[in-house]
Amino acid sequence: MKIKFLLGMILGFGFISSVYGAKSGVFIGADVGVNYHVSEGKVIFSSPGNAYTSESNDYLFDLSYGLRGGFQYYFTPKVGLRVVGAFGKGNYSEGEANDGETYGFFRYAGNVDFLYQFGSSEINQVGVFVGAGYEGIGGELKKLLDDTKGLPGHKYNTSGIFMNLGLQVIRDVHHQFDFIVRVPFYSYLERNFSTNAAQGNITINSSHKNNYSFNIAYTYVF
Repeated sequence: MKIKFLLGMILGFGFISSVYGAKSGVFIGADVGVNYHVSEGKVIFSSPGNAYTSESNDYLFDLSYGLRGGFQYYFTPKVGLRVVGAFGKGNYSEGEANDGETYGFFRYAGNVDFLYQFGSSEINQVGVFVGAGYEGIGGELKKLLDDTKGLPGHKYNTSGIFMNLGLQVIRDVHHQFDFIVRVPFYSYLERNFSTNAAQGNITINSSHKNNYSFNIAYTYVF
């Protein structure tokens, strides 16, 4: 009985895979995108009988590009899951609020997405996806952040959780085009500290945020 049951499960899984697995398989691809972030800075100077505040907010866009790969499996013609690994490069601009420098970085990430396709066609489809993952950075930007370790009033992160969602277009089963919005749930650096000078007290509040990225990706499914 056990052997028959196992054979039945294997045959059943093979039947499901043959029917629903046309879009299932290993995939590789590339992506290009724009990272959007806000650089904020605020300096407060105060002394007996005098106070001065200077604020600056910069809204910045930087390019990024990279490679991606993974595996996806469709349980039905419309519903599937995929596991994605990605590696990319880009730049991060601080803006005038934080010295105006630009730092290069590389990004590595892994995530799991839920896939849903509209329509009844097995060859050409349009769908949506939503997922979550974990990412980290390296390069010049990571070195900049690591150098703040132990400084009073400095809090930094070089990795964290993100969510991604978007639109997917499938052509001829093997060709997939993704339009992705990625939302990280962490900031690179926040600074909140005060120092005493001969003329008075200086308070500095600034942040290096990691707000959103907008990417277009192409993948080929084997």
